[in-house]
Amino acid sequence: NVNGLGFVGKRHTAMVISDDSGAVLYHTGFRNHLWQLTYRTKVILNVANEGQILQTAISPATGVSGNNILRELHLLATVSQDSFALISMNPHLVTQYLEKTPKNDSGNSSPFRANISWDHSGTKVAYSLNKSISVFVLTGEKVNEEKLVNISKRETWNCQEEIINVQWVSEDLIGILTNSNELIVLTASEKLEPIAKVDLLSHDILTPSERHFACFKRQIFLLTSYTLKLGKFLSWSDVILHYVQNGNYIPALETVGFLLSSGSSLAQFVNLEVNLRKRKKQLEQPFRNLSLASLKYLLSKKECGYEKLFNLFSLILEVDNLFSDSLEEQVNFILDEPLELFNEEQLHVFYDVLSNKILEGAIKSLSPSVLKRIITYYAEKEEYTLLEDLIVMLDPQFLDLDLVVKLCKEFKLYEVLIYLWNKVFTDYMTPLVDFIYRIKGETSRCLLFNDMPDKSVSKVFDYLSFVLTGRQYPTDIPVSPPATLLKAKLNLFYVIFSGASIEWPENSLSKLYTCDDHSNEPAFPYLNLLLKYDAAGFLSMLNEVFEDSFLNEENGSLDEKDLDMDSYSMKIN
Repeated sequence: NVNGLGFVGKRHTAMVISDDSGAVLYHTGFRNHLWQLTYRTKVILNVANEGQILQTAISPATGVSGNNILRELHLLATVSQDSFALISMNPHLVTQYLEKTPKNDSGNSSPFRANISWDHSGTKVAYSLNKSISVFVLTGEKVNEEKLVNISKRETWNCQEEIINVQWVSEDLIGILTNSNELIVLTASEKLEPIAKVDLLSHDILTPSERHFACFKRQIFLLTSYTLKLGKFLSWSDVILHYVQNGNYIPALETVGFLLSSGSSLAQFVNLEVNLRKRKKQLEQPFRNLSLASLKYLLSKKECGYEKLFNLFSLILEVDNLFSDSLEEQVNFILDEPLELFNEEQLHVFYDVLSNKILEGAIKSLSPSVLKRIITYYAEKEEYTLLEDLIVMLDPQFLDLDLVVKLCKEFKLYEVLIYLWNKVFTDYMTPLVDFIYRIKGETSRCLLFNDMPDKSVSKVFDYLSFVLTGRQYPTDIPVSPPATLLKAKLNLFYVIFSGASIEWPENSLSKLYTCDDHSNEPAFPYLNLLLKYDAAGFLSMLNEVFEDSFLNEENGSLDEKDLDMDSYSMKIN
């Protein structure tokens, strides 16, 4: 019985045939001197005395992209009861690789079942023996004019059932058919593992099944008792299109999210790039189109309620966040374009979803247009606490600072203004100096608090309490890095307990006086000013600050290696 047949190279008059007698024959046809077609047969391998050859397969002549050596060698793969071998037939027979096969441990005398399959490129070969399948990745090299084959990778997987057929579905996908007519698809890109299973028993394949089953270019061919059946592996676009055509946009969006997060093992199966960055590029534009189409579809329906719209837009933002490898790559189109789709009655859903995602930390940056609209929206609703939380949660380095500062002043969000000034400019002095100007009544000299209500000036003590105990105002997040915190504490303590007026701005030769008549300036001017403004508030602040370890440690315990003390114009005496 013939158990292997293949053409050699691109010739149609040369083939290798093997049978169960243990012989491998090379049949070649050629023209003689009279131009007559003549055939010759040569035994190239005979293991009749050593064991039975179970199957052979010669590598394809096409493919082998970038590796001419493998193509020129005309590799023949053979599997017998005791070994698997790769034999090069050109220019002469050489055993390039040989390994012993596992013994039949089934405990019975059942025959060996073997299969060999080359991928279309000729750089990968798979062979199965009973319940085990192994895959080899090959490379070719030339050493001292001799062409050699190297095994760059070898993976093995054990099936629970006997494997009766092995076929390459695509470059990195292998289909195996078991004796129960189950098709198992394995991925061979990294490690050999199953990613899909299809039950073919109901299709009534002709027996023996292994002879009536084939895979070619992501398609399955079955010869059944009644007809020839053709099956096709769906691509990712086929799956999404199926959902969209039936108006199921949420499952379509969830599919995109799955393929970006936990769907890496299925990437090749659905014709996606294995590399995550390339896969994101492949899905980015379809996701944009799908997002806009799903919103338009839902907004056009009369039964578009708050909950449905909220859930859909939340899902869009969740999937959108999976495309961002860093904050700089945040896809703001997904906020700008959908914003134009919402009418005035639906805008509250847009802002509710957006604010939720910001507070969850899923969104760290906003485009100037969206940022301005969300600040204006919540400011007009007088939801200042929520608005402050939103701005604080956004990453300052990606904010349009001119716009945010202008809006903070317009809507009197001074706590947010202080936070941004501290974080973006690493400036903890200017807010304190502005508070001093406000207490003195010199509002025109303020940089930040020109229009601050008088009742808000008392927040100076909250500001000092937070920073001098190491917390970022108005949050409880520690000030970082340590050098920034140390500088802030040194400067603020210096001002509060300075025995004389300080120079402000720095290097300006101007003094920050607390009295209009400079000759009446008291000792410890700023301590006196704060005490007179609100003694209880000032002492309460000091009581909290004096508990901080900063004032209870020796200077040697401070981590000054990260601190350039010469950069400070003010130090504690």
